[in-house]
Amino acid sequence: MNTKFLFSALFTTSVAFAASAQASLPDIVATSCPGCTDTQFESAAIGLGIGQHYLYDFSGRKFRNYQVIRENEPGVGIMWFVQELDADAAYASYFQQSLDYRDEFGSFSKAVTINLQDAPNTGGRANDSVFSVYGSAEAGNAFGMWLSEYFNTEGIPVAYPEAAERLDALIQFKPGITYTDPDDLTRLSVTIVFKDGEVEYELTPGQTRYKRVANSGVTDEGHPIPDSPSQIPAGQQFGFPGGPSSASYQAFLALMASYGIPINVPGGGSWVCGTVDNDPQTTTCRLTR
Repeated sequence: MNTKFLFSALFTTSVAFAASAQASLPDIVATSCPGCTDTQFESAAIGLGIGQHYLYDFSGRKFRNYQVIRENEPGVGIMWFVQELDADAAYASYFQQSLDYRDEFGSFSKAVTINLQDAPNTGGRANDSVFSVYGSAEAGNAFGMWLSEYFNTEGIPVAYPEAAERLDALIQFKPGITYTDPDDLTRLSVTIVFKDGEVEYELTPGQTRYKRVANSGVTDEGHPIPDSPSQIPAGQQFGFPGGPSSASYQAFLALMASYGIPINVPGGGSWVCGTVDNDPQTTTCRLTR
């Protein structure tokens, strides 16, 4: 395959932009190209296929817009053409705001930890089990809605106030840019410490509620909490101080029931739960296959 590059004028931006034009522009996705040279930017654009593509490099403070086309030229074969275009001023403004934020705060990820055992006015949540936010979207979402209301009621910022305010303004800015590198995503996250484990929640893009982060839950023993039955290895073991009557054990039973995994059923494919001689106050469950 022959490849040919077409080069356009240098990337330029404009400071001013009409509000009505901004409103008509869609949000875009920009692809990370860390440390890229001009040629590497063009190659990366071609790698994304036919169409218009935005690419960025935070370390080099570069934001590029390319149009890629493909033509079949007789006697030559398939030819790829890439042309650099001026980036729309609204997107360039968002990228500049992103640079300013990173310069000041280091990254887009701001987080806080809430320990339900110590937090004030949780309305009984201190006794919740980490297993209770698993098993269904409704369970996880219900806790996320409560978390949003709790922050509002208690006036708790997700990050130190100036960073939270600036990041909030950046997320709300329209049109916006979604950056493809996970480290570059604008996100507000909260680690919730339950009495028997912890899990991470993050603010949804619309900022209406917090959503549980997949594969982020661990028990206080350090065991990952499975998001699905297929993630549970044979021999996995969980311990529940307080025995069968504990809230943790009851929430675990509810989660396993939602996964369709029985308890103490002979023949394998079941959790075998019971006490051990050296710790009669703790119920231990081990998965057999």
